[in-house]
Order: sequence, then C-alpha cells, then structure tokens
Amino acid sequence: MENLFASLVYFGLFQGLFLLTILIFGNQFRKQINRYLVFLITVVVIGLLGRTLLLLEIFGYEPRLITISEFSMFLFGPAFALFVRSSLQHKSFKKKDLLHFIPAVIHILYLIKYFILASDETINGRFASGELIRIVLTLGIIGLIINFGYWIWSWLMLSRFNSKMISELSYAVKSRFLKMFLIAIGICLAFWLTIIFITFFEYELLARVVYNFVWISLTMIILFVGFHSLTRPELFSIEFKSAKTKYSKSKLKPEDIKNLKEELEAIMQHKKPYLNKKLHKAELAEMLGVNDPEMARLLNEGVGMNFFEFVNFYRIKEFIALVESQEFNNFTFIAIASEAGFNSKSTFNKAFKDLMGKTPRQYFA
Repeated sequence: MENLFASLVYFGLFQGLFLLTILIFGNQFRKQINRYLVFLITVVVIGLLGRTLLLLEIFGYEPRLITISEFSMFLFGPAFALFVRSSLQHKSFKKKDLLHFIPAVIHILYLIKYFILASDETINGRFASGELIRIVLTLGIIGLIINFGYWIWSWLMLSRFNSKMISELSYAVKSRFLKMFLIAIGICLAFWLTIIFITFFEYELLARVVYNFVWISLTMIILFVGFHSLTRPELFSIEFKSAKTKYSKSKLKPEDIKNLKEELEAIMQHKKPYLNKKLHKAELAEMLGVNDPEMARLLNEGVGMNFFEFVNFYRIKEFIALVESQEFNNFTFIAIASEAGFNSKSTFNKAFKDLMGKTPRQYFA
C-alpha cells in the first residue's frame, strides 16, 4: 500500500509540474487558460512536493516536510470555488478575491511557527502529551468547515447558473463537467470527515490510510480537470450574456399580454427564429419589440413556459414536420433535430420526451 501511494505521489507531482509548465509557458494556452485553474494545480503541486521530499528522504527522514503539504489545506477551498466562479461568470481577478485566502495565510504562519520552527524536543513533548494530535485534529476540523463552505458556495453558483440558463437561452450549455467535478470534491470532503471521526476515536493508522486516499483522489481530480482544460477548453467557456434592459419592471396590461402572445406565435411560425441554435431571449424580445422583463412575463403568464421550453416546443414541432416530409427520408433523427435548431443530442432527446411523452423512435414506430 505504501509503495502504491508513493508511486501515485510521484506520478501526480510529475503530471502537475508538466501541466503547469504547459499552461504557464505555452503561448497557445496562456491567453485562454483559466488562471484560477493554474493556481488550483499549484496548490496541489505544493501538497505533493512535501510528501515527495519526505518519501525520497532527500534531507533525511524529516517529518516536518509533511507540513509543506498541509499549507494547501486552507488554500484548496477558495481555489476551487473561484475556479468554478470564473468558469461560470468569466470574472477576472480582483484584489478583493485575496480576502478569501486570509485564513490560509494565518494557517501557514501558524504551521511554520508551531511545527517547522519548533525543536525536536518540543515536538516530541507535544506528541507525548497528546497536544499535537489535538492541534492536528482541530486544524482538520476547521479546514473541513472552510472547504465545505466553499463547496456549498460553488454548488449555489452552479445552481443559479442553470436556473438562469433556462430563462435566457434556448440551448443547453456544457455545465455537466463542473457538476461532476463538484460531486467528486464532495466525495473527498466526505472522506475527510471520516478521517476526523477515525482520528477522534484514536484509530490513527486507519486515519492515515484514508487521509492518503483523499489526497491522491483530490490530486487526480485536479490533474484530470487540468488535462481537460488543454484538450477541451470549451468545457470552461460556458458564459452567456444576460439581456441588459432599460426597465426594471414590466408594465404590460393583461390585454397587452394577449396581443403580444399572438404576435409572438406569428413570429415563431413565419420567421422561425428557433432555427438559430444559439437563440437568446434578448434576441427574441428585440424581434417582438419588448424589453427583457416584459418578455419574461409574457412567457410565464401568457405562454406558461420558460424560454428554454418555449423555443424547444417549436423545434420539436419543426422536427416532427421534417421527419414526416419526404425531403429528409435518408437523414438520421439527430441530423433532422439539428436542422430543427437543436444543438445537442441530449437536449433534443430530453425535450422530445418531456413534450411528447415518448422517445423519437417510440413516437414514430
């Protein structure tokens, strides 16, 4: 087990340094890469560096080297949360973002004073009295609370993004990758909590094994994300622009909603804006001559659908009409769905089943 752990640590450190070299010095990636991702990988590399120095015994067997790995404990939460935020919102770095790292700075200074600068005699005395274990356990609990808080914040940002998406866009954006990333982080945090319970009940050997597993898991997750940032950068470019409106509220009367609904249906039938795979609510509002809040109210009160459902309703109708025509006899369902305005297979299949109650093949069987 120890040999396997050591091999994974060496592999993780090598991959982390390799990724950082490409991301920082590679001209083709420098402009498009998420800088918070670079920082996140750096945090992981710092953690692996301490473990590597200890395992290789470059400076002899010096347990204090493991403290270098602990530097990343309070850095990890804000690093992955700001990475998620920048992926969803493309917000550039601001000085106030540094406030997120104040606990990490305090933690690092404390580790340097309490562990690294302390003499061997002092460390041994603290271990014999049980003080060292209590301090490690306390820092672990605080670190878990901080990281869990940033994990919750990340989920809330993703949830708000997805809710906003269906009210503004007629197509699905690729946020599934970030969802899986946060699920994986959540599993690691659950193991972290397990470590605390195990340590509390004085099963230190088992706690050490689980702790090693958590560290390697987090490392592989971050390096996996880093690899995908190079091979599939579109996964991290999922921003969409909300409509900017001059008015904060809708002033439509009930009779206005009725008239606008008829105009909207005429536009959808004759101009077919839904054939645009990247149609935004703002574009449809402009065609109708209303502002964004008025468009939202028209869809909610007059139509009874959100923007995503409304546009895909017409795309499904278009798809059925195309399938039943002779022109597309030799086309696959996915190809015809693309002609009808859908930008992905999963969006089409879900929209069709939600509306028709059957899959396309069942419907046309």
